Amino acid sequence: PKPGKRIFYSSELSRVALERCKSARDAIKLIGQLIKKHGYYGTGETLLIGDPEEAWVMEMCGYKEKGGDGIWVAQRVPDDGFFVAANEFRIREVKKNSPDMMYSENLFKVCKKKGWWKPSDSPLDWLKAVSWGEYSHPYYSLRRVWRALSRAKPSLSLPAWVENGYTKAYPFSVTPDKKLSVADV
Repeated sequence: PKPGKRIFYSSELSRVALERCKSARDAIKLIGQLIKKHGYYGTGETLLIGDPEEAWVMEMCGYKEKGGDGIWVAQRVPDDGFFVAANEFRIREVKKNSPDMMYSENLFKVCKKKGWWKPSDSPLDWLKAVSWGEYSHPYYSLRRVWRALSRAKPSLSLPAWVENGYTKAYPFSVTPDKKLSVADV
């Protein structure tokens, strides 16, 4: 990092948000402002941000090797939802004007300029646009996602085997078949 450029990594962003925010939404907005103003340094990361009222998944990445900016997206987990994070971006379709989604104001512009997304390919698929799809191997992280989701909601009969790391076989979140106990989790 250089002075004033790319000075925040996800762990520091988390700490600042914890110090200054009372709600998950406010934390996401603050983290977004800090990325815009000071830049994001590091690999792509997923943050789970919650408060007593709601939970969110926020994913972020840099896009210029020498630049001072970043892009991010956040999706709200439904109140009855169960979400699994396992070393891979999990947010897919970026929905404009949704109360359950937030994203950096430069997201679409950057993805278009970098050739990661074309408006004709709408909607923007966050994972596909900014990731190699689980390090080009579908079982590095997705095996953990599959197992946790299949245990929480066995009625879905999720497939253990998938074509690639960009699969849409596993939903963002599930409503468990039964209320989960601490022991279940």
